Amino acid sequence: MKKLDLKQKAFVEALAKDPERNQTKAALAAGYSASTASKRGSELMARPEVQNALQEFIGKASKRSLLTVERVQEELARLAFSDPAELVDEHGKLKPLHEIEPDARAVIASIESEELFDGVGKERERIGTLQKVKLWDKGKALDLAARHLGMVRESPQLQVGALTLVIQD
Repeated sequence: MKKLDLKQKAFVEALAKDPERNQTKAALAAGYSASTASKRGSELMARPEVQNALQEFIGKASKRSLLTVERVQEELARLAFSDPAELVDEHGKLKPLHEIEPDARAVIASIESEELFDGVGKERERIGTLQKVKLWDKGKALDLAARHLGMVRESPQLQVGALTLVIQD
């Protein structure tokens, strides 16, 4: 198998680091001209030695970061199967963090607590607590990780937004 020249190696590295795996951008980053970058990117990716070098580079990067297909799949499953009801008790109050299962905790981005009062001055009394739980929008981050590992070739049509739970007692 042929060895890659410096420009081809630069193409492989740029493509591996691009979460979208955009061949034209990688060719530009490697120093190919803007007028030929699209064509060169496609031509390079058609070469087995470039494909092998890309997979090798991605594999080494994955090992260094401990990012694996299995780990991405686990995180995707946590998000896909998470149930906000696991965060609250039978009365609808947020459970203490140590009582929430790790898989359910993994989807929490932040928790805000605010004490609620009524009245002014000496008449002021505490009437409850407002708790806001924001859940992670890990969809984009996991999509990028999956693309990094070569698990996704096309942009998915599904978008996942953040969800905020408001719990008041």
